[in-house]
Amino acid sequence: MKAKLHLPYLDGMRGLCALYVVIHHIVIQFITLSDQRSVRYTYAIFKQGHYAVDAFIVISGFCLMIPLIGAQTYKVRSDFFYKRAKRIYMPYLMAMILALVLIATIIGDKSGNYWDSCVPVTFKDIAAHLLLVHDIFKKTIYTINYPFWSISVECRIYLLFPLLLLIWRKWGIMATLGTTMIISVCFWVIAYLGGSSIAITQSGVNPYIILFCLGMIAAELSFNPVRNISKVQLWLVTGFGAAVAGIGLLLKSHDNTYINAEIVDLGLGVLCFCLLLFTQKGYKVTKVLSAKPVVFLGTFAYSIYLIHSIIIEVLWKYALPETISMKARFFSLIFVGTPIILAVAYLFYLACEKPFMNKPKSKVVIQASVSELA
Repeated sequence: MKAKLHLPYLDGMRGLCALYVVIHHIVIQFITLSDQRSVRYTYAIFKQGHYAVDAFIVISGFCLMIPLIGAQTYKVRSDFFYKRAKRIYMPYLMAMILALVLIATIIGDKSGNYWDSCVPVTFKDIAAHLLLVHDIFKKTIYTINYPFWSISVECRIYLLFPLLLLIWRKWGIMATLGTTMIISVCFWVIAYLGGSSIAITQSGVNPYIILFCLGMIAAELSFNPVRNISKVQLWLVTGFGAAVAGIGLLLKSHDNTYINAEIVDLGLGVLCFCLLLFTQKGYKVTKVLSAKPVVFLGTFAYSIYLIHSIIIEVLWKYALPETISMKARFFSLIFVGTPIILAVAYLFYLACEKPFMNKPKSKVVIQASVSELA
């Protein structure tokens, strides 16, 4: 009988991140259209939606590494890429089809808000999204559906995962982490030399492959009995991550450049790495992340991520009367629109994500949903 390692806090983390991203994208619909104090205050809390991707990437490395540790091997199965394509690409393709149908019918016009970056759509946009290279170019990175950029980044990291494992087996953890830093810098240099048409800030794998490796290391420290990290060491690393993230945010507030944004990414990646380790040390945060409502959201967090922006635009155009005040529209979309978005995302999950979920075959598996992104 297969042993099951049940880690509901992973779904809890993903569920909270997905919810944060939804509210973030609701808020930014209004921030350029309203000077209401309530909008500004809410935006101050939810303006960092981009950084939720950092947590998703760290969790992805964590989840992919656990079965390899449980099976006492550091090699991917022969069907690894097939399973990743089935699990990640197929729901992504379904979400892209849904977006294109709605763009062709009811949300294809510009609205004067954040959705405008998604339309119009050309055949070049569609081809770039199908090939998962849309994140590389400024003209295609946000077309069709603006959250899609991170899907191609994630899939590109999957291609490098076997290489990371090879280095891990031959030269160890620090060599692997160092390799991800080198790869990250190389991708950044290539993007920088690519000219003004390249989207430097979010293309390639920089700095996300480093965060993915941090997730791998967190799994090793959590589940390999010969590895360990003391609570003192963990708190020191946490302080380091908080300092890096804080410095990055401070620099970003004065000069909003991609380098400062990536400093924040790295700091938050370290904090997420530490959070995963804290869950193994008996801290109460595990109970918070394992609460049933957020765990439930985590089971279909990928679907939430894939289609929430589409539903936001539909609600914006057809469910919010222009006769009501901007403040009323704002709170309506947050408190009424969010449950609608989650309900639609759950239906999408049942129809377009769950059928493609891989059934676990390894001796040690994660019972919680670990769809690695979303």
